[in-house]
Amino acid sequence: MKPGVYPAAVTPLSAKGEVDLPAVARLMAWYKAGGCTGVVLAGTNGEGPSLSAVEKRDLVRGAVPLADGLDIVLGVATPSLDEAIWLCKQANNASAKAVLLMPPGYFREVSEDGVAKWFEAVLDASPIPILIYNFPKMTGITLSAETMARLSVHDKMIGLKDSSGRTRGRWIRINERALFLPGYY
Repeated sequence: MKPGVYPAAVTPLSAKGEVDLPAVARLMAWYKAGGCTGVVLAGTNGEGPSLSAVEKRDLVRGAVPLADGLDIVLGVATPSLDEAIWLCKQANNASAKAVLLMPPGYFREVSEDGVAKWFEAVLDASPIPILIYNFPKMTGITLSAETMARLSVHDKMIGLKDSSGRTRGRWIRINERALFLPGYY
């Protein structure tokens, strides 16, 4: 992925509640004109939690051809391992650049090792690069520095979006890769 600004896009819907692709085209043009590098679709600010997996697939399929050079990232927030993997494959098939993957929030009592294994299973099966999304307010799961370090060695993990609200962080180096862990100190 190219460095730059990747705002979380709203998902324009028609009066019938379906994705409004002409409105998506206008939104992509607006982001492009604003100097953005890419856009995150179906994230936590873009109706992602309310869209079905099929709607997310159709959104990314429809948006990529309208993106006019913007990198498209698909938000994936589901406790279902099979659905997360399927959405990664659908994003790849649509030529998205990456997915933004949240922990399986429904399972708040799972061990840290269990969360890491869930992410590793998605990373192993995904044909597309993955940004890990730490948003404990929404998922009930806080990703620790140890878990992030463990996941960072996977070649499909390309970064971290941290929405934990913590303001301090530290850089760590693992296998010749630098990883910034916001909020972990």
